[in-house]
Amino acid sequence: MGDWRDDPQLRDVGRELRHRLGDELRRDAEDAERDAARALARARTLGDLAAHLRDRGDEVALTVAGDVLTGTVTAASGDHLQLRTPRALVDVPLGQPLALQVTVRARSGGAQRRGAGGFRARLLELELDGDEVQVRTSVLGGLQRGRIAAVGRDHLALVGPDGVERYITLEAVHYVARAER
Repeated sequence: MGDWRDDPQLRDVGRELRHRLGDELRRDAEDAERDAARALARARTLGDLAAHLRDRGDEVALTVAGDVLTGTVTAASGDHLQLRTPRALVDVPLGQPLALQVTVRARSGGAQRRGAGGFRARLLELELDGDEVQVRTSVLGGLQRGRIAAVGRDHLALVGPDGVERYITLEAVHYVARAER
């Protein structure tokens, strides 16, 4: 009686078992990877997504307050993102109704800037810069032009070109745009 490894039928059976086992292990690994990706997506916040889009450098369309802004996410923190559009840097608080859509996938990496530490912190930076901004609010209609004179705990003071000071609650601010320098 010879060695069982010399039997062609047993070799075929062994090959078939290895093939089936390999396929089963591959399917199990693919299922586990898909489940892990799903769990990650379920745990992710909009701030996490904004940071991911920033890192990838994708072009996005952001719809907020009836406006559609297109550009790339250049900074992100937990409660806001900054979008570079063709004409402005736009800071958007994330705690409001909005939609993001990837319009063009980037071929290489994006920015790595974390952000100012939050929307209010970014407003404080804009206050210090003293540049003219445009503020889109839910209470004043349209874009309000002016300079941010002060950022309070729950509001900002915007001095318009006419010299009139307007006080706007932060929760009413849809976005703040500063023209590119």
